[in-house]
Amino acid sequence: MSSAMKEFMNNLPSKEDIAEILFKLKDLTGNLNLPSKDELLSNAGLRTRSTTTEDVLMGLGMFGAGILVGAGIALMFAPKSGRELRQDLSERASELRDEYIGGGEPQTHSAPI
Repeated sequence: MSSAMKEFMNNLPSKEDIAEILFKLKDLTGNLNLPSKDELLSNAGLRTRSTTTEDVLMGLGMFGAGILVGAGIALMFAPKSGRELRQDLSERASELRDEYIGGGEPQTHSAPI
């Protein structure tokens, strides 16, 4: 080994010195209260890119909300009186509750003639 290399190796800090320096740096940076990535992007008027899963879940959520709104509007414009509509909704809710409590076995219904 050359003398320059030996001198370089002798001047390297020990593991304990490196650990002490790292702990001091950690203490210094822990007290800085730096903004997060999301805070920086928000201040710039940007946001992080959404993942495919987030996009799909958002689409399914919007689709489900559309179904509920559409069903509500359909019920409002149904050609039945309020009393008949409430009775039909009550019967259907009872059927769904019975199916749920009964282990999900569908009930057989006969259509009126």
